[in-house]
Amino acid sequence: MSQADPTHAPPRVSVIVPFLDTPPPFLREAVESVWAQAYGDWELLLVNDGSGTETTRLAETLASEHPTRVRVLSHPGGRNRGVAASRTLGLEHSRGELIACLDSDDVWHPEKLEEQVRILDASPQVDMIFGRSLYWHSWNEDSVEADHVHPLGVPDRTEMGEGEFLLRFLRYQVIVPIPSSIMVRRDAVLRAGGFGDLRSIYEDQAFYAKLSFVGVVMACEEIWNRYRVHPRSSCQSSSRAQKRVARRGFLAWLDGELEQMDTGSPALRRTVRIEHGATAIPRGPQVIRLLRQLTN
Repeated sequence: MSQADPTHAPPRVSVIVPFLDTPPPFLREAVESVWAQAYGDWELLLVNDGSGTETTRLAETLASEHPTRVRVLSHPGGRNRGVAASRTLGLEHSRGELIACLDSDDVWHPEKLEEQVRILDASPQVDMIFGRSLYWHSWNEDSVEADHVHPLGVPDRTEMGEGEFLLRFLRYQVIVPIPSSIMVRRDAVLRAGGFGDLRSIYEDQAFYAKLSFVGVVMACEEIWNRYRVHPRSSCQSSSRAQKRVARRGFLAWLDGELEQMDTGSPALRRTVRIEHGATAIPRGPQVIRLLRQLTN
């Protein structure tokens, strides 16, 4: 594990990239999209979540190309701890006041950091921002799916206070951001207790849930990243039934968190109960979503 150089001033932005046996071309392209940023005041933390030799060697090679700005971290014993725990490990070693997440198979647009830093500097009351993501099929020339972008769901620059972001995304009123699209203040992540330790395709939503109670979240129309759609990704490889089980587990976890924190409006608690009940029925969440659209 390489160490930060204490003689260098801390960067504004710490970029955290967990990886677990990511195909080497994907990891290289992700890292190179950080190097290509128009904004240059960053450090890159590559967090090895128990990868094998090939991907580990590539990460170390990439770090050696920028030894003062790129570090490779790993869990004790080289264990696999999951994406959330790996982001938290990166957080513990980060030096920047702003945290940007990048999944190891995604790619940033060159203006991503520059524009997000500018927005946060102009909005000191905001703790996290996110944009829309390009669902990227065309990386694969054989794909029959077209690239697409989901609607934001709310007006550009909407700010959401205590619990509001959570309530809105549970009700499908705002997109759930791809982690590669976010930038968040380090102190807000610390107030939220880190990125959590939930091992599920809902680990990102668990973090957003906790952060929504300690900070203000802003939704932006911009598209700052490409989300690579491929069969090996955890979400794409999960069946409909597996996703329903995972959502049920997340909602049960969330209900427990709200009880423990003694927080959440009646509307939020009611929404969690309704959504949790719907996961017990095949296509239940889709039915609830349709009913909300018809009654709004």
